[in-house]
Amino acid sequence: MHCFDRRLYGPNRYWPGRRFLGPLVLAHRGETTIRDLNGRVARVTVESAVGTAPKVVWQSGHLRQTYAMALGANAVVVAGQRAAADGRADPQHAVAALAVGDGAVLWSHPLPAQPAWWGLAVDKDGRVFVSLVDGRVFCFSAAALGAGN
Repeated sequence: MHCFDRRLYGPNRYWPGRRFLGPLVLAHRGETTIRDLNGRVARVTVESAVGTAPKVVWQSGHLRQTYAMALGANAVVVAGQRAAADGRADPQHAVAALAVGDGAVLWSHPLPAQPAWWGLAVDKDGRVFVSLVDGRVFCFSAAALGAGN
């Protein structure tokens, strides 16, 4: 089985895999599904009919590549590569919280390096932990981000 362009598990005889879906970052809770959709974070509805494509509720262009995602009741926290607004050639990375209802950016903070795949966690107190590929781990609190409780 493959996930995020890397072999997740499976015997060597199945490597390389016959199917490649590309990066898939998805979070689901109750009736809410948020995923990376063609380089955008999107809330989608999951249709019950077989073969029916999901409908997009909203899309956010804040990030162009999502590496990690955690879904809460009112916000989804995402870490990834920012969409370049200033024409910079070097990749810029960030962690951000988007409103579940409409995808509005609640807060965003730049990161000094690329986030690790699946390298994001939110604890019961609302602290956000982001692991970077260079081994550093950042912790953001709601108070420090101005996000309230």
